[in-house]
Amino acid sequence: MKRIQKADLKNNSILPTLSTIHATILSIISAAIIIYFFYSYERIENYTEKLNDLRYEISQIIYNPQLYNIPGKLEHKEYHKDGAIDFKKVLDDLRNLLAFFFISKTNPQQITDELIKEKCSKLINFIALLPLTYPYSNILTIQEDGAGLIPAEMERVEYDEKWKSDLIILDRVLFSDWSFEKNNILDLVSKYQIEYDKKHSKWLEFYKRSAGHEVVLRMFVIDFFKRIEYIHKNIIPNVKDYSYKLEFIKEKYKLKKNTLLVLFILLSILVIGVILPLIIHLFYPSIKWIQFVLLIITMSPYFYLLHRFIRYISDTNMP
Repeated sequence: MKRIQKADLKNNSILPTLSTIHATILSIISAAIIIYFFYSYERIENYTEKLNDLRYEISQIIYNPQLYNIPGKLEHKEYHKDGAIDFKKVLDDLRNLLAFFFISKTNPQQITDELIKEKCSKLINFIALLPLTYPYSNILTIQEDGAGLIPAEMERVEYDEKWKSDLIILDRVLFSDWSFEKNNILDLVSKYQIEYDKKHSKWLEFYKRSAGHEVVLRMFVIDFFKRIEYIHKNIIPNVKDYSYKLEFIKEKYKLKKNTLLVLFILLSILVIGVILPLIIHLFYPSIKWIQFVLLIITMSPYFYLLHRFIRYISDTNMP
């Protein structure tokens, strides 16, 4: 008689049905999560790859190999820090240097030939250094002995938010100062050319015979800032656009956070809603009240997920 009652209790139990319901729902939600994950991940990867391409394109545009065959440039040891070029120090010194060209126009009486020589020499050094280093590229690597090494081929570098911020800052400094001080910079560089030719006369004669043309610093300066202008007008807007869309998508989908949250909920439902009801059904079928407790507890996460989904739809600009 007890066996019959026990069998009846098992037959009247909602636990097997509950487990089946949860297993079905879990399979549907899992499929939706997989679709959601790959859709979100693909969009994030798409914009990340576009930004990687732009970063590599910038390193190609800015690089002028002819500049590294002339003397009196690429003095960069003062900017070494932890086996790399210290971008903050480079940026600070560059700002101070470009401020000189503004001062030379507003207060020409304070500008001496020695000062022109010092500042223009520094400018040529920066024009040679910047295309090789962060954020334009990472082609210049610092060796243990402090020497610089320029490899034969440039490497692709992954996009990151700091790179975008540093690139935009440097671009703003270079482009704005060149826009306002272009003529003044070129005039002072032309004056410095005389001193430069005297200092490097022997090497320049050799260079002229081998290359077939003279070293004209003014042309190197113009060429460098033309590249800066092109990057500013054609590349920087795309960097800003793609990075904005990338951050928007990351914030919108919150892929890692939402995926981990849903996986935690699904795992909890699997344990409490599928495995636990079957164990109770097999070994403790007489405990009726626990069936209703499990029903309420295990169905609650679905309402929570539905609530979050409704909020997401409400916050999305959908037609």
